[in-house]
Amino acid sequence: MVKHYELYTDGACQPNPGTGGWAFAIYERGLARDRITKSGRQENTTNNRMELQAVVEGFEHFLTNCVGTLHLFSDSQYLVNGIEKWCDGWASRGWVKKDNKPVLNRDLWERIYKLKNNMALKCTFVRGHTGNHFNELCDELAVKAIDV
Repeated sequence: MVKHYELYTDGACQPNPGTGGWAFAIYERGLARDRITKSGRQENTTNNRMELQAVVEGFEHFLTNCVGTLHLFSDSQYLVNGIEKWCDGWASRGWVKKDNKPVLNRDLWERIYKLKNNMALKCTFVRGHTGNHFNELCDELAVKAIDV
């Protein structure tokens, strides 16, 4: 039987750009109490880079420790649209957008592209700060990582 995992991610930056934090929570569907969380901090970054870093970290954890499908939940439309709508096109054009401008945060997008192509992935946008438990948890962990 195939196992199904859920991954929540978030990134924060104070100020933006400035010191940033990222976080993820992952668990097997139906076993949320057994979740694994991880967070980290970076200097001289942006909120978008932290959103992407959280996904890189979450994807790497999933591919190293889990076998099954992955459902990503994020409050970043930039991230969800990038994975679902833009990433494949960017890669096929050599990491330039349709207007021939370079893709911002290319280093992280390239990592996400390689990782996502090694899993069965579904992405869902969730509105931030609306009471979604795991989105709120990741937000809290990302903000705390900034203050460490």
